[in-house]
Amino acid sequence: FAEWALAAESSQSLEEKALIYSKMTEFFRSALPYNNMAVVRMRQAQRTLDAGSKEVLWEEAERLLQQAYRIEANAHSLHNQGQILALKGDYWEAYKKLSEASVLSKNPEFVQANEMLRGALDVQRGDYKLATLRFDLPTQDPKDLFNKGLAYYMLGDYTEATLAFEKSVIQGREFGLGYYGLAMIAIQTGQSEIAVIQ
Repeated sequence: FAEWALAAESSQSLEEKALIYSKMTEFFRSALPYNNMAVVRMRQAQRTLDAGSKEVLWEEAERLLQQAYRIEANAHSLHNQGQILALKGDYWEAYKKLSEASVLSKNPEFVQANEMLRGALDVQRGDYKLATLRFDLPTQDPKDLFNKGLAYYMLGDYTEATLAFEKSVIQGREFGLGYYGLAMIAIQTGQSEIAVIQ
């Protein structure tokens, strides 16, 4: 099982990963290959521009995640179901799935990643104060730092927003949205030249 899983992880091709995970579901009764096969389908859905193909891939991913959860109740299946719902724009249902995943997991790193996604959904839903509480956890991820800055920006707390956007830039210059956040603050504070530079 470990060798098959390692082979799938090291493959660069989504199609090859899918083939390996599919074979694993035939040989092993485990939630892991179903979860990972679902993630492959989610990635494929994100790469396609065809709405019909995207929907088919999401449906298959959801079916695989339900099967994984039937084999073993696990937080990863719930987390991935929440991600699919978020990608589909069903933010409240996604939020509930992610909440269930946080309760089910005992892994602090997983819970933190899950809470960061819930914080992003809080921003999406307009609950900026709750988002700032979720983003209070230590993180080095430029996307999470940008979302934290965005939550503070929407609350009008430009000092905290600036700190978060600056950390986002430091942690991932190529991500770029930290600069965008700093430009938004510069515009709000009447510093148009700095906004253009950012």
